[in-house]
Amino acid sequence: MPSIDFAFGTLFYREKGDGEPFVMIMGTGADHTSWARQIPALSARFRLITPDNRGSGRSGPAPAAFEATTASFAREALALIDSLGIASFHVCGFSFGAAVAMELALLASSRILAASFHAGWAGPHARTQASFDHALARLHEGGVAKFLEGACRKNFSPAFQQENPAAFESFLKNVMTSVTRPTVDGVIAQASAGKRHDVRSRLPSIRFPTLVTVGEHDATIPPEAAAEVASLIPGSIFHTFHGPRAYHAIPLEMPDAFNALVGDFHARRA
Repeated sequence: MPSIDFAFGTLFYREKGDGEPFVMIMGTGADHTSWARQIPALSARFRLITPDNRGSGRSGPAPAAFEATTASFAREALALIDSLGIASFHVCGFSFGAAVAMELALLASSRILAASFHAGWAGPHARTQASFDHALARLHEGGVAKFLEGACRKNFSPAFQQENPAAFESFLKNVMTSVTRPTVDGVIAQASAGKRHDVRSRLPSIRFPTLVTVGEHDATIPPEAAAEVASLIPGSIFHTFHGPRAYHAIPLEMPDAFNALVGDFHARRA
């Protein structure tokens, strides 16, 4: 997997496929491997670029918590895009990555072909703030492993966890012990940036095609928070995933539905 060194640090990314550039940004503490169920399907239609945010995966070092914002993570993503010689592109983000993707889309609005924001929020909301506070509490209680365990148990549906308990525990162990798991500083920086995220006043300026989605049972980013994003973007499409697996981790739990919806939406705007 290639990497590029910048003045602010190193960004690792994976690139696969041909077609129009499509940048996908992951959530708090996660890296490009969390797009594993999207990469085969979407890289068949686009030039897929999946970076690791600083503090996650193989990118680093993490920014200082006091200076980390979703806008600063967006500027770093744009530096990567520029270094790859990309003029215009699609952008997609999930959870914290959706917040970063919003900032990136606003920062490079004249270059955006289409955007999709999944399990995202427009600004401080009681339940999203509580989710970040809970994540930080787990981190301080037991380090990165405790944070990852708490995130997985909260973000995955009971159906996913109970279908094959042994398989879920094995999956959980792999996540907690992965060599590319986030750093403590990385989780703190990303969670701190997420808590400060607020683009409510700027989202109405978006004029490119935009898709906003959420799971009907999402307890981390509740449907009303995602619905607010859509309500602020003129002409946006809002989609709620339904069913026993429609919790937070839609890209992993409902990949076929997610890939079809996202792929078709962006392809129509290609």
